[in-house]
Amino acid sequence: MFVLLRGFEYERSALYFGSAFNCLELLRRRETLECATDEAERVMYGALRRGLNFKVTMGNLLTLTPALTISRSELDQAVSILDECIGEVEGARKA
Repeated sequence: MFVLLRGFEYERSALYFGSAFNCLELLRRRETLECATDEAERVMYGALRRGLNFKVTMGNLLTLTPALTISRSELDQAVSILDECIGEVEGARKA
């Protein structure tokens, strides 16, 4: 699975951000830009179980709106949760 952020493509293993962000787009295949709609929903529910809340917009966009007062450690925790959830969904797809 691939993640698009503001038009730049990242492999899941490179998922890390140094500042607040708005939206991550999940794709099944980078070549065809096929939307990962089912996967986005599974990532969202996995994150909810871990305490991270966000919306899925247009089927495959993970819309995150952190508080303006978010600390670096809270942001790191959110990114870690996202990385875990995306990895979990990726693993299920490959199995």
